[in-house]
Amino acid sequence: MHLYDWELVEQIAKDEEVSTQLVSRLEETMPSDLEEWMDELLSERKLSSQAYIGSLKRVLLTIAIPGNAVIVGRGSNFFLAPNKKIGLCLVAPLNVRIKNTMKELGLSEKDARKHISKVEAEHRRLVNKYFQTDIGDSTHYHLVVNTALVKPETIVQIVRMMIMAQT
Repeated sequence: MHLYDWELVEQIAKDEEVSTQLVSRLEETMPSDLEEWMDELLSERKLSSQAYIGSLKRVLLTIAIPGNAVIVGRGSNFFLAPNKKIGLCLVAPLNVRIKNTMKELGLSEKDARKHISKVEAEHRRLVNKYFQTDIGDSTHYHLVVNTALVKPETIVQIVRMMIMAQT
C-alpha cells in the first residue's frame, strides 16, 4: 500500500497551479466565507477553499478508485463511501499529544498546547464546513484506537485483518 499525505498537497498545488505553501497554509487555516469574499475583492488569495475542496475530492477519487492506499486525513474519511475504505481515528490523551508535539516541532509546552488546539479546531471546522459532519463522532469510523495504549504494530495487524475480511 502507498501512503498519501504530503503528496496530496503537492498534487492539489499542481492541479490548481499554486505553491505547496499556499495549499498547506489553506489547510492549516481555512478562511471564513467573509474572509474569502474579502480576498476575492482584493484579489489576494489565488486558491479559494471551494477550489481546494474540489481539487482535493478529485485527487482522493483518483487515489481511492484503484485502492491499495492509505490516505492521511484531509476529510477523506468523510468523503469516501464507508464500503470503500476503512476509516481509522487515532486518538491519545492530551498530555501524550503535547509531549509528541513538543518533540516533533521543538515547541515549549505552552506553544504545543496552542498548536494542538489550533490544528484540531481547523480540522473540526474543515470537516464541518465541507462534509457537514462532526469529526469527533466516532460512528463515522470503523475503528477508534488510543495510540497511547495500543502499539503501532498491533494497529497495523488489526487493520490488515480488517482489509482481508473486506476482500
